[in-house]
Amino acid sequence: MAEEVDAYKSLLDRLYQYSQWPSVYRFKFIFKTDHQLGAKIENWFGSDAKVHYLQSSANKYQSLTVDIEMATPEDVIAIYKRGAEIDGLVML
Repeated sequence: MAEEVDAYKSLLDRLYQYSQWPSVYRFKFIFKTDHQLGAKIENWFGSDAKVHYLQSSANKYQSLTVDIEMATPEDVIAIYKRGAEIDGLVML
């Protein structure tokens, strides 16, 4: 748990250091092909998000890329924390 907190703190520090806010941020999620999970993740962002899906060559996995303007680095961290609650979801 302490490692997770440190990782979020490290990311938060880097987001403040290297970006101006609000800023467009790119999220990337990889998961076993599951259209319901993709739709659930999309709903975290609303209609302003630019969304792109890509299937793996064997159709076993899919990636979801979301570009959206985020108001603060804390908002970015909140999305990563939501994703951390989903088993099997890889976040880049």
